[in-house]
Amino acid sequence: MVLGAQKGGGGIGKKNWLRVAAADGHMAWRPCVLCTVCFFFFWGTVLEVVRKCWRQIDLEQERLKLMLCGSPKEVLEEIWNFPHDKQLKIIALLWKWWDERNRVNSGQGQVQAQSIMNAIYLTLGDFNCLAKRNELWHKKVKCESWSKPDNGFLKANIDGAFDPNTRNGGWGCVLRDELGNILMAAAGNLGNLQDALHSEACAAERTIFLTTYLGIESLIIESDALNLVSGLNDLQENNGVNAVIFKAIKSLLLSSYKDVRVQFCPRNCNGVAHVLANFGASLEPNSRLIWFDNFPEFVTHLVSSDLARSSSE
Repeated sequence: MVLGAQKGGGGIGKKNWLRVAAADGHMAWRPCVLCTVCFFFFWGTVLEVVRKCWRQIDLEQERLKLMLCGSPKEVLEEIWNFPHDKQLKIIALLWKWWDERNRVNSGQGQVQAQSIMNAIYLTLGDFNCLAKRNELWHKKVKCESWSKPDNGFLKANIDGAFDPNTRNGGWGCVLRDELGNILMAAAGNLGNLQDALHSEACAAERTIFLTTYLGIESLIIESDALNLVSGLNDLQENNGVNAVIFKAIKSLLLSSYKDVRVQFCPRNCNGVAHVLANFGASLEPNSRLIWFDNFPEFVTHLVSSDLARSSSE
């Protein structure tokens, strides 16, 4: 809370602040370090404990720099200027600080520095595991071009497009057999998207609907969105903003095929689906186009290019 401009911190601001403290002796308004909006904190306790956490993970100097920022945007820009390991520590600390603040304000006990620190280290461990998993994915996938599916499988390459300004986008899918022949192509428009991952998930969901309708039993779904592939292969439930659609897709994958794989491919191996997704974004709202023959020239050209490069390897 901003106090009055008089010397000694007097003025209307101080009087209002004292009135709040007098109304409830153990509570007071305190400003958030990130956005300067005042939040209801336990009097003195949370801020002191959090300062202790900054010191314990050796980020006191970084905390002081962030305190000089005048807006959330400046805070984020300052964080990105720090080394990568410190970026992760700061993000984990701010995240768990906010969780602890909500827990305390809901009456679930007093703030504990050790509980915040434990949560920070667990989160950092999760970050490191995810980074290692991503690295393994990229090492595992070394293809330079689209590859044909294994015998007995069809392959559906999918992609999503997202415009953060309008929150609209599109999805694309191309289905090919083990010889590389195109069996189906589809593109559609999407609206009211949460983020880019939402568009990728919609592409997967619509591809499952289409291939199930065609009676396909053995399918490889390939995407260049690593977070989508990781999420659909993860046995644990997704708790993010796209949790509902992820849960629905996993259920569809289990019930729709005899054998299905969801795997990652680099962007240069997913060119047809990428172009279809962008084409879908240009369609009328919530419309779609599906081709089983007479494919658009831009699709046949890219498919032929993929097949030529695949045959030469």
